[in-house]
Amino acid sequence: MIGRRKAAGRGDDTGADVGFALSGGGIRSATFCLGLFQALAQRGLIRRIDYLSTVSGGGYLGSWL
Repeated sequence: MIGRRKAAGRGDDTGADVGFALSGGGIRSATFCLGLFQALAQRGLIRRIDYLSTVSGGGYLGSWL
């Protein structure tokens, strides 16, 4: 992961991996996940995510990312 973090410009490497799970639920889940990731993007936190797991509606946003 260190190579990926360095390439992403992540200079605050703590050595801990960060995972994010997006749940299912169809379009309602996709809408919720979109709002969540918009808030993360405003705070510059998306770069800190190392792993992403998705199912069903969360997969819409996950595949877009």
